[in-house]
Amino acid sequence: MEVITGPVSIKKIFLCQEAWIHFWIKYALKLRWAILYNVVKMLSCRSGLGYSRYICPGCGETKKIYHTCKSRFCSSCGKPYADKWSEESLNALLDVSYKHLFFTIPEELRIWFLYNKKLMPQIIFTAVRTALLKYCKDRNFVPGMIMALHSFGSALKHNPHVHVIITAGGLSLDNTKWTPQFVIPHSVIKPMYQYNFLKLMSKNFKDGKLKVPKEHRHIKTPETFESYLTQFHRKKWYVGLGESLKEASSKVRYIARYTRRPVVAESKLKNFDEKTVTVVYVDKTTKRKTEKIFTIEEFIKGLVTHIPEQNFKIIRNAGIFSNRTKGEKLPLARQALNMPKPTFRENKTTYRKMYYQAYGIDPLQCPKCKKEMLLYDHNIVPLQNLKNDINEKHASILSHFYKAEFAGFP
Repeated sequence: MEVITGPVSIKKIFLCQEAWIHFWIKYALKLRWAILYNVVKMLSCRSGLGYSRYICPGCGETKKIYHTCKSRFCSSCGKPYADKWSEESLNALLDVSYKHLFFTIPEELRIWFLYNKKLMPQIIFTAVRTALLKYCKDRNFVPGMIMALHSFGSALKHNPHVHVIITAGGLSLDNTKWTPQFVIPHSVIKPMYQYNFLKLMSKNFKDGKLKVPKEHRHIKTPETFESYLTQFHRKKWYVGLGESLKEASSKVRYIARYTRRPVVAESKLKNFDEKTVTVVYVDKTTKRKTEKIFTIEEFIKGLVTHIPEQNFKIIRNAGIFSNRTKGEKLPLARQALNMPKPTFRENKTTYRKMYYQAYGIDPLQCPKCKKEMLLYDHNIVPLQNLKNDINEKHASILSHFYKAEFAGFP
């Protein structure tokens, strides 16, 4: 048995002894479209998505470069897109002080996120945004906010929470001055967030939009749901409000790292023996590095659980950073702060640039005569072909193993 102790590839783990196919068959009745699409794209990266062929105009040497998947679930593709997003975000931010906040929920409520993949994230985003904007409005200013949903904690545990980067102050309500505000009292903002969250859960249940987990199948009426929610008014909701930042760059990159890439970095995968995967992580309680061993099935399940619904935005802007108002509000904020308009640097991510940054080698330089190679031809595999293939395979699995018909994913 081969034991890998160096850098371990997530792709290799999924392909080992057809682990992903076995997982797909076992959980076919539960797998969401977003999981199948992102995993299959990742497994097709640099192999099944077509290629571009280059030729040297000097010596005729040819080189075939396979296309990448550009999925956030792919380790190699996720990083450049995380870097691109963080760079664009930093260019748009104001040169002021910031605070890093985070909002959690009681452990007993986490199960609702697994059954309501779109609705519960929307509830926590709305609860956080409403509480912070109301607090600031009552003090006559509007802040700038970037919010990011993280669905995981240490060692792949399911732990949905929201990170927030917020300006330490904001633009006055009359748009004429910048109002500094360096303290957000925990005793004020936490009950506002808690109230908003529980109120939104209650409203969505009454509207019939909230899917009840099987663990709580006894909850069938608004009255029993309200009774269930009562306990959470007394429980501890942990809200982190303490860290101040002179500038936001480190936290923006932190958010990008954990929202634009797989849940676990490949550098954290210590050993792989074709049966188990050893993951290294920092225990939040002891602050020490710890190891946890997963079977391949447990590892795959731990990763794919955190894949968000297709096209769901896990990063949101609010206040003067809101997409609706930033075109108007950001220039007014810079004027109030006497700041010049930011210079946007071009940050076009290309295969050539990414490869050179990683290895210090120009992939389009001819290895023989050193001239720049030119595009000769290319083969593009449409993503629709990939989607059709997923539907066909899923239908085949359901028919063969579960005797079930499948009409296709929407």
